[in-house]
Amino acid sequence: MATTPSPKRRQRRQVFLLNNWLMKPIVTLKRTGETLCYCYYRERAPCQASYALDETKKTIRIIEEHSGHEQDMLKFQKVLAQQALRKRANHGTCKDVIDSVRKEFGPDVSMCVGDSNAKRAMVYRARKIKEPEDLELDSGGKIEGKWAVTLDNQTFLQFDGQSSSGHRFLIFASSYCLQILAQSTIVFMDGTFDSVPNGYCQLFTLHVYLNDIVVRPVVYALLPDKMTTTYEDLFVELQKLPELQSWNPLLVICDYEAAIKTAVENKLSNAEILGCLFHLCQAWRRHAEKLKLYNEFRVGSIQQFWRLLRVLPFIEPTKIPHYFSVILATVQTPQQQSYFDFVAYLHKYYVRGTPTKPPRFPPQQWSCSTRIVNSIHRTSNICETWHKCLNEVTRKSRGLGKTKMTDLLSKLQSEDEHTSHDADELSRNPNFKVKKSRHVKNVLKDRRLKKAVENTLTPPGVPLDDLPLLQSFVHATQ
Repeated sequence: MATTPSPKRRQRRQVFLLNNWLMKPIVTLKRTGETLCYCYYRERAPCQASYALDETKKTIRIIEEHSGHEQDMLKFQKVLAQQALRKRANHGTCKDVIDSVRKEFGPDVSMCVGDSNAKRAMVYRARKIKEPEDLELDSGGKIEGKWAVTLDNQTFLQFDGQSSSGHRFLIFASSYCLQILAQSTIVFMDGTFDSVPNGYCQLFTLHVYLNDIVVRPVVYALLPDKMTTTYEDLFVELQKLPELQSWNPLLVICDYEAAIKTAVENKLSNAEILGCLFHLCQAWRRHAEKLKLYNEFRVGSIQQFWRLLRVLPFIEPTKIPHYFSVILATVQTPQQQSYFDFVAYLHKYYVRGTPTKPPRFPPQQWSCSTRIVNSIHRTSNICETWHKCLNEVTRKSRGLGKTKMTDLLSKLQSEDEHTSHDADELSRNPNFKVKKSRHVKNVLKDRRLKKAVENTLTPPGVPLDDLPLLQSFVHATQ
């Protein structure tokens, strides 16, 4: 059955103050290049006022004066505030949108607009309304106009093309954030699969240090899959950008996905790849659960083995095989077969490998000793914490469908601006606090752990080794 196309929604014209009167642009006059503006109340008053605005010369030519209504600035500001609510509806939470308008227009105008319920209703209605170009974009259309630029109208879409597998992938970043990336020697990489539109597998992000503590995202890529060639395509396209012509980081911190590791080795040849401590312990725990051994680690006879194993990454890479033997020596025999299977798994994939093949994840990749001494994050959890801010994008679909491209891009534009603001402030004062302070207990734990890993004692004290050193790590992490 044929369906009747819905009529096009009449677009709301932008209004602004001109000579302290509320006006709306109508058309550009071809002969003079001026913008013809009518009174906002042309149909209601009625008022036949019209001005010609020359934006180049910043001049106003009055064609006809206002009549039939007063110059009520409070009323005019109310209309502008309502317009601001609609315009900002998709930039932040409902509370953030309303508060930004309240701050800009003041309490008198805010109260004229309506109470909290009225403002929220206005924001929710605006979120439901999509411009024709936005609907096209959400259906997989071309990214252009306001979605291809940052909030300050600079280039944001850096690449829109196909990967080696023939699928579309996108790269977003501002020039300012690319410059920050170019100067960064340490890069965190991670992907999330929850907040992605149709046609894409993951949102893959690159994060860097803005100072010794603050880590912020600088590049956002929508990728169609998790293939090595796709990650390689991403790095190649990034290196083609003018800001990243000589980009080659020294350290990449990521999870243990083999495709990322291979792509970094192939395209970022100078980079040392370090794994995430959280994902390492998670992999060990999951394998123990698979062998039905994890309960023994928690409450059984080999609790000490598990406690010592979890601090093994704090040992220098070259000494890890020896210290692994020290840990094994603490286990009383006999033990169940699942324990020996778990030890064989660790040997094969993480410690020594096999007689013919090195371990898939050598100690150099997962040791954290150098990172701890140099106060570098041991995990990529800072990226996963940032992923939580995308929950508001997911909530907009109310679980009834995939994330909309316009919702995601709106959030990424806001995050890009946030990174730029943080970088600006920290460039003036590296010690300035741009985020909430860490919990004191975590700061103290890091200090204890760093002191234990450095293992330098004032004479007559001597450095610890073997089991006492491992136990000092256990005590430091409590």
